[in-house]
Amino acid sequence: MKILVTGADGQLGQELFRNFKNDNFDVIPLNKMQMDITNYAEVNRITKRHKPAWIINCAAYTNVDLAEQNVDKSNEVNTAGPRILAQASEDTGTRLLHISTDAVFSSPEPIFFEANCKSNPVNQYGRSKDGGEKILLKDYSKNSWIIRTSWLYGEFGGKFVSNVLGAIKRNSPLQIVDDQFGQPTNAKNLAVHIKRFILEPPVANVYHFVDHGFTSRYDFANEICKFLNISGTKISRTTTLINSNTAIRPKYSLLSLGNKSVAFDTAFVPWKESLHQFLKTQEPFK
Repeated sequence: MKILVTGADGQLGQELFRNFKNDNFDVIPLNKMQMDITNYAEVNRITKRHKPAWIINCAAYTNVDLAEQNVDKSNEVNTAGPRILAQASEDTGTRLLHISTDAVFSSPEPIFFEANCKSNPVNQYGRSKDGGEKILLKDYSKNSWIIRTSWLYGEFGGKFVSNVLGAIKRNSPLQIVDDQFGQPTNAKNLAVHIKRFILEPPVANVYHFVDHGFTSRYDFANEICKFLNISGTKISRTTTLINSNTAIRPKYSLLSLGNKSVAFDTAFVPWKESLHQFLKTQEPFK
């Protein structure tokens, strides 16, 4: 099976490439320089040349703070980009799997959003991703699938985990918000899930995949230090209100893993277990 992966130099794109290559899929990994998803002519030409069975769209404008300043660019990539991919896919009978985010939701309380819940993003990043979803669901629903995920980290990236590990190495203090809650998810687990997803595709719709459970940013950072048995790094609490971020963050944006939200019987790994497995692969911290 031929798979074309956009955003192939990102953390999920690299995980997918490794996962698919290990099972002898014909993988075409393309970064932005190789295929700009905002350029219809380029996307159409490349899609017709390769005729993949699936396009997995990992390309995204993901800088939440800069999106507030670069509204047009974030909309171009996150809203128009999926439409262009879907348009090009129609001509070749290609299926599109679009990776989206929990940021299309927000709640002041710890509720879990089903896949079909009404979106309510609070920042430009979430609005731009929500726009891309709506276009696919309205105009390309027969040949487009969406998987939402949350707080990705792994061997090839994940800004939050990388920042915490960097502070540990430097023995630097950290200030972490304790009023933002989410579902940390190992990108490796998502890549494995996506492979099964395209081999056993459900009805075209929106689905969720995250590791099981949820936590605050502060407790997430503490769990990293606890597992690594690090006592020298000082982690202090702060709140979103006094944080210098330019974009509003949701307090809760939890994705339901109920029957309406998942594609098939899936064993969701507890987030702490996934985190520990990842941390075991890191160099020892002395």
